[in-house]
Amino acid sequence: MPTQLSQPAPQTDRTSRTIDLPLKFLTFFHAPWMWLGFSAMVWVLDYLSGPFVHLSILFVFPVAAAAWHRGLKFALPLALVLPWFRLLFYSTWDAPWTWVDTGASCLVRAVVLAAFGIITRHLRRQADAIRLLRGLLPIRGYCKKIRDSRGTWHPTRITLPAKPRSGSRTASTRIA
Repeated sequence: MPTQLSQPAPQTDRTSRTIDLPLKFLTFFHAPWMWLGFSAMVWVLDYLSGPFVHLSILFVFPVAAAAWHRGLKFALPLALVLPWFRLLFYSTWDAPWTWVDTGASCLVRAVVLAAFGIITRHLRRQADAIRLLRGLLPIRGYCKKIRDSRGTWHPTRITLPAKPRSGSRTASTRIA
């Protein structure tokens, strides 16, 4: 009785793991009500913690989720509005600093959150482009072999013309 050879398990390269692992939390915050709910929870905790403990760093999570799932149309307004609620809290606290200091701090936080949203959106576009390109031509980076539809790897051989024309940098590639 002939035994069937099993297909080798598909190997993931290191690049896909480095893209996917730090952003696993973004899959949890896929709906807008989740970002707003988390933001409201941070507002309440920020108010209860008082003027000396700043929990507004946690606003990074809803801004990143909004940028990742819905784009800058949602992320930038969220990033620009979230830090200003601390200014509302200032009126109920006995803080040793002035309104101007609190306003400047809110402005800096809003700019940093907006920049973080822009960077997160750019990262999403890059991750999408990498996934698209991987699907077009599966090629190993270290040995330059190309995988066919059956999962077998074939070596590539690059042939150059005998006398390349001046200014021409093209090469033809074929599977050996």
